[in-house]
Amino acid sequence: MTFAPTMFAKHRQGTAPAANSMVATHNLVILDFSGFETTPFLNQVLGLNLNKLMAPGLGIKGQLVSGEYFAVYYFSETAYRFVVD
Repeated sequence: MTFAPTMFAKHRQGTAPAANSMVATHNLVILDFSGFETTPFLNQVLGLNLNKLMAPGLGIKGQLVSGEYFAVYYFSETAYRFVVD
């Protein structure tokens, strides 16, 4: 995802603390897929082999025919997150 939160401000004696910030892109689309048929469905639609993703948090990035970039993240055998930018 395209945001970088700063969790805690750095405080120094005699100076103002650094500001916490978060930058977000508003054109992200995030879809969560879950269910028994999720892997075969995404394999067919994307033309990829998602069976290579074995550990939670792993992902695959690519580009759609329309030009948008996407990432698919593996959570479990039946749960994926699809992010389009």
